[in-house]
Amino acid sequence: MFSVIMTQIIKMLLILFVGILVSRLHLIDDHANKALANLLLLVVNPIVAITALQTDYSPDLVRGLLISYALAILTHLVMIPVSTLLIRKPAEKPDAGQVLTSNNTQKGASPENTREGVSSIRNESAVLSCEKAEDNCAVERFAVIYSNCGFIGIPLVQSILGSEGVLYLTAYMTVFNIFSWTHGLGLMTKNAAANEKRANSHIHSPANDAKNSSASSSQENPDHASNPQRTSAHAAGSFSASARTLLHHLCTPMILASTLGLVLFFLQIKFPPILSDTLAYIGNMNTPLAMIIAGVSVSQVNIPAMLRDPRIYLVSFGKLLLMPAIVFVILLLVHVDSTVAYTILVAAACPCAATGTAFALKYHKNYAYSSELYAFSTLCSLITIPAFLYVAERLL
Repeated sequence: MFSVIMTQIIKMLLILFVGILVSRLHLIDDHANKALANLLLLVVNPIVAITALQTDYSPDLVRGLLISYALAILTHLVMIPVSTLLIRKPAEKPDAGQVLTSNNTQKGASPENTREGVSSIRNESAVLSCEKAEDNCAVERFAVIYSNCGFIGIPLVQSILGSEGVLYLTAYMTVFNIFSWTHGLGLMTKNAAANEKRANSHIHSPANDAKNSSASSSQENPDHASNPQRTSAHAAGSFSASARTLLHHLCTPMILASTLGLVLFFLQIKFPPILSDTLAYIGNMNTPLAMIIAGVSVSQVNIPAMLRDPRIYLVSFGKLLLMPAIVFVILLLVHVDSTVAYTILVAAACPCAATGTAFALKYHKNYAYSSELYAFSTLCSLITIPAFLYVAERLL
């Protein structure tokens, strides 16, 4: 199996280099790459999931599918606290106010006069520094927990384990979607309002913002604070809207396709050959599309600057070594079918999820840093995944 894995990794690496090349030649820009990513996520991956479930019913397949769901849930439940222990907020550097105070004191200015002149700068700098550190921690923890099991996992599993492996991988991807849109969304939306306000601060001055906010509050909600019933109704409406939004996000094409595939599998409804062949042609686009998208993303990263950031290595250690090592130990203890075990191990060993970058962009986190984590872990995973599978082939 190891030779098959290495052959597939080399093929994927060559396609990744093609993605880098077409990006450097400006044949694909960032907008085109996002369109390709949408095509892969919304069309190709769901079709691969459905076609994988177009197989004969077997109690062994059902048992393996249920075990895959259980292992996927256990993996995410374990990695959430592990990521919190591994990724800590870095020590804060002296802020602008502290540095200015120190410099002025050394020049002979009294601390009292200097402190009064820079107190607002110091306080604002401290708040921004704290929020930035928390935002980066959220990005890093998301990167450690959530795998790129669609882009990288499906091509690998499909090549070494076939449709049965992809079937089990759909279970992992369903659990991934549920956790990423609940726990992961909670991570990324913390401080989102403050970040959005800071991002728009160059458009609205603080005075105007305060004036507009006060006017809006007095005109639209004159008795909001003094009316507990209205406050309660507003809170209930917000909760209902959040629940609807969450439900909308959980109804992703991948989850819907997996659900439809499972229904067809249990009812043993098969597609006619002409439709089955058509879907197979589209599904075959998965590997080249995924790696070209990854190559374009890698080409847009400043690699020398990225390599100088020590946090990159900490997150990559957690994602590419610690997480699959924990999953490997779990698999040694539970003694499951080898196909299930390899599938779960590959899914856990995949690089940082591209979803993290999308979340970071949407919720005003450090999306450039998230892109660096995605690019660096993708390149490193082409070494670490075969290494884990080499060990697994001998011990599992």
